[in-house]
Amino acid sequence: MNEAKLVKRRPLVAAFFNFILPGLGYLYNGQLFRAVTFIAFNIFIYVVGFVATELLTLYQGTVFFLFWGLTYFVITIFVAIDAYRYAYRASAVQLRRFNRWYIYVSVLLMTELATLPLEPPFETYSIPATSMIPNLLVGDYLLAHTSAYQNQPLERGDLVVFKRPLDGTDHVKRIIGLPKDRIQVKGGVLHINGKSALRKNLGEYTYSGWRGMHRAVTQYQETLPNGQSHLIIEETDNAVTDNTPIYIVPDEHYFALGDNRDNSLDSRYQNIVGFIPRENLTGKIILIYFSRNGSASWWMFWRWPQAIRFERIGNKVS
Repeated sequence: MNEAKLVKRRPLVAAFFNFILPGLGYLYNGQLFRAVTFIAFNIFIYVVGFVATELLTLYQGTVFFLFWGLTYFVITIFVAIDAYRYAYRASAVQLRRFNRWYIYVSVLLMTELATLPLEPPFETYSIPATSMIPNLLVGDYLLAHTSAYQNQPLERGDLVVFKRPLDGTDHVKRIIGLPKDRIQVKGGVLHINGKSALRKNLGEYTYSGWRGMHRAVTQYQETLPNGQSHLIIEETDNAVTDNTPIYIVPDEHYFALGDNRDNSLDSRYQNIVGFIPRENLTGKIILIYFSRNGSASWWMFWRWPQAIRFERIGNKVS
């Protein structure tokens, strides 16, 4: 009679397997019940996340996704450590029929295929430049809902992510013009279809610009014809982009502006950005999930408390 083959399990392999798919590390360790339980739980939590984001409002769904993602990450870390400890402490285990590399790969692929349609419709982005000040600051990290416009129309004033037609790079701007709209800026004042947007002077605003130089500008509350209000800043009302020709937005295209009106490459620069094709829209910006002021690099963890802008985390973007 052949003796059962006993093999010592490698702790790092067990931890890694459980990290990429909770339950897979347990399968590697020979812990079949835990493996089945956590793989089923993995699919279940994806179903919960998908249903919740479909039923809740965009903002509620995005907040739920943040907590969902954090919970899933904590569980993943926990099971990775648990699988590591079991493999480290256990003596050699008897290999079973499911302890084959192709079984591990098959389980991973089947689980991924099962959860692929349930992937939450969110993407993350960061703000590297000042074109959206004062609403979005350099160092803001954003969550965008990638299917927001499947069930609702795009509206003037929405903050969106789009791929610039020129090179496909991601940009964040504010939608100002819809198809067939006539857009013009005169003396710094935005006009949509011949009607000027209301602009209320809120006084001086100072921000750190290029190479850390402080810039003093004027902050306004701008109200579009549809009643949507947001903040903008202007250095002057006499820049080249403060007096433009009339732009007629083509069908299936949009006109976008930055909120830092005198320091934004946007649809006013027709040869660089121009009109945004609908198919280039990536998603609608919903909230800020993290923000840092740049005073501390990622590895300078002892300075994180001073660098993180806690008051901006979780803020709804408008």
